[in-house]
Formats: sequence, C-alpha cells, structure tokens
Amino acid sequence: MSSLKAICDDLALLLKNSHNSQDNLETLFVEGYFNEECFSVFKRLLSLSISESFIESLFIDNEKYDFEHDDEEFDKGSVDWSININKAKLLEKTGYDSKFTAFEEYLFFSDDFLDVAERDFFGFRNPFEPSLLSEDKVIRIQVHGLDVSISGEYLRITPVDDTNVFKKSTHLYIPNQDKIKSTIKLISNSAIQIAPALFAITKGDVGDSKFAIIRNAYKSSLLASLATSFYSQGDISLDGLKHLSVNIGSWRSEDPLECKNLEELISWIYTGDDCETKKQLIADRLALELPQKFNLQGLNDSLIIESLEQAKSKYKFLLAERNEDYRKELKELYSDLRDFSTKLNELCDSISKGLVTDVLSLSFIFSLTVFSRITLGKREFMTDSSIELIFKGVAVYLLVSFVMRFWNANQSLINSERIFTDWSSKLHNHISKEEIKQISEKQLLPPKQHFLTVYVVVGAIHFILAVCSFFYRTWLY
Repeated sequence: MSSLKAICDDLALLLKNSHNSQDNLETLFVEGYFNEECFSVFKRLLSLSISESFIESLFIDNEKYDFEHDDEEFDKGSVDWSININKAKLLEKTGYDSKFTAFEEYLFFSDDFLDVAERDFFGFRNPFEPSLLSEDKVIRIQVHGLDVSISGEYLRITPVDDTNVFKKSTHLYIPNQDKIKSTIKLISNSAIQIAPALFAITKGDVGDSKFAIIRNAYKSSLLASLATSFYSQGDISLDGLKHLSVNIGSWRSEDPLECKNLEELISWIYTGDDCETKKQLIADRLALELPQKFNLQGLNDSLIIESLEQAKSKYKFLLAERNEDYRKELKELYSDLRDFSTKLNELCDSISKGLVTDVLSLSFIFSLTVFSRITLGKREFMTDSSIELIFKGVAVYLLVSFVMRFWNANQSLINSERIFTDWSSKLHNHISKEEIKQISEKQLLPPKQHFLTVYVVVGAIHFILAVCSFFYRTWLY
C-alpha cells in the first residue's frame, strides 16, 4: 500500500511550485508552471497504481491528461499544469477509509488551516453553529507539515501518518449538549449548538499556539453553558438576583490553562441532577458583580473561584434543608402507606365476614325449613320442583354475592390507590415520583398478596358451595 505521507510530500512540492492553490475540505486544487522538480513529482505520482483513483483531473497545457497514455508525453515542452486531488479517495486508498477506522477522516496540507480555511467546517470560529463536529463520532484531521498533535473525546489533529500514542489524562467532567440545553432557554430562528465537550482537547500539545482557536471555541462554549437564555453569541442573559444581559465576544488567548477554573465551575454545575439550582447560585453571584453588556470572555479567575466557593457553601445549606424536608416527607409517605395497608386489611376482613354471614344465614334458613323436613322422613319433599329452584337460586346468590363484593372491594382499592398516587406526587417535593413508586411497590406488595390470597380462598369456597347447591340431587341420593 502506498504511503500517505510520501504522496503528501510530493503534493507539498507541487504546492511550493504553484501560483494558485485551494486546500478545501474534500479536494486539493493546485496549478503552476513546470520545472524539473514538478516533472519528477508527476512521474512519481503517475507511476502509482492508485493515482487514477485520487487524481480527479490533471491538465497539461490546458489539455486533460489521459491516464492510458505514457507520462513521457509531457516531459519536454510542457509549460503549465493543474491538478485536482480527491482527499477522501486518497485517504481511502492509503489505509484511512472512514468505514474501517475509528474516525471520520480528513486531510489538510497547511498547519495554519485552522485560521486560513475559507469555511468554518469544524465550528472553531463560531462554536454555536452546528458543524461537522458532533457527539456521535470522532473526527481525525491529518495535517501535512504539522509537528504537534492533540486529542480530545471527539477531535484528534495529528501529523500525516502519525503513530503517536497519547498518554491517558485526567480530565474534569464536561456535560454533553443535551444536558446543557435542558437548563437554557434557546431563543433563535436557527439551530444553536452549545457543546464544549466537542472542543475539549485533553491530550498532546494542548498549549501550542496553533490550537488557540480551538481553545477559544472551548472557552466560549463553557461560558455559554452559564446562560439562562441564549439568543445569540452577542445576546445572552444571566437571571440571578437581577437580570443581566451579557455577550461572548471575540478573544484570543495563548494561555492553555486559562479555562481551568471555568472548567471546574461548569463541571460542578452539571455533575448530578440538580443542575438548575447550582447554576442559579452561580448566576446570583455573577449578577451582583458584573455590569450590563459585559463580555464574559473577560471573566477573571478570582471571580470564578469566589463564585464557585460561595455557591458550594450555599448549596450545602440547601441540601441540609432538603434532607430535613426529605425525612419529613418520607415519614408522611410511610404513614400514608400504612393507612393504605389498613384499607387492604379492612377489605379482606369484609370479604371474610361476608362469607361467614352467607354461610350462617343459609344454614339457619335451611335448618328451619328443608333439613327439618328431611329429619322427619319427608325425603320426597326434596324432589319438589320448588325446592330445586330454591337450591339453584342459592347457588346463583353465592356466586353473584361474591362477584359483587369482589368488584366493590377492587374498585375501592383502585380509587384509593389513584388518590394516594395523586396526593403523593403533588405534596412530596423532595421525593421523586420514581422513588415514591419504588417505595410504594415494596411496602404494598405483602398486603396486596394477602388481599388476593383471601379473595381466591373465599371465592373458591363460594364456588364449591354454589356447585353443591346447584347439583344438590347428586349428593342427596
């Protein structure tokens, strides 16, 4: 397989001898005049078996080159040339096919491509507009002539054919875009991106001046994460103890540690679930210290540190108060669950007593009428059609009475459970709905099982008595 670096070295020689070039995202266009060096470069390029794959077009003296011809045709007397390179094909043919690597691959030929590129493909100049960088892929940019390299979670910039293995680094938690946006009111007609994690570079030569534009994009995204409302980069609001209208202006810093304290602040805000409360505490302090129309890029470290320390202190008190309220609500919840369990026990008692009442009542009636005649020897009385109707009526009564009791008890249970759920969700501010659900299911499982067991047993007894009553002639004779 041909070496990407060797091919890039030759293309760099063409760039050096060119009078016009365009290094775009997908293609490299170069044109110039022939000299001995250019002749040698073209001979090497056209001798490659893969040259026809990545050279989209080649013009010699304004005539398109035919790859089926011998390259000696333009050795003598040729004046000018122009070549168009398909970078994706070049990467693919030299072992960097995005389909098989862990990266989405890109290639550039100038180590200042971050600053001179005509379009902001990667969002380094304006990190708030969606770009090729995203949280569902990792981009690797290989740059010919670059002598330093960096790596982050979603971005890697290295020299061509670089084999450097980045050392592991400890890095603070940086929230993803969805979590940040959930705390910000976005007011814009166009899509807005607030994703500092995309621009976080944690390994390699992070302090090199070539990557200052990335560090600036990272800082701008971190600052935007403080916003209450985001209209545009030039119009952001912080709603603390007072409403503060601020902006994120341009900034160019060469200090690689400039974002250290800001990073810690953002990490603290978005770690855990209580992001909005912590963010509000920071906004309260900043609103007291900053003037209207302030450029957040000018936030100094001392204010960031003080704001974070004060917010942490206040948050501890809030947690203490919440814990006390939480314990009170938990006590109330268990009290409600105890009442609910009592309700289930009462329903069980009711159905059991209903069975006993039915059995005693029927026994009393039959003892005064039917059984008294049987004891007197009047068994023919039992074959009477009216008696058969009475026994079948008793069977129907036993079944209907049980069904009605079960239906009434079940409806009472459903209504009580619905009232309990609504009551709990509205009055418990410090216990989540999920936690209420888990506690309720755990505490109510035994009484519910007892409730169902009682109803199954009582229902079975009713059914047996009903069957015996309906087919009384079978067991009578």
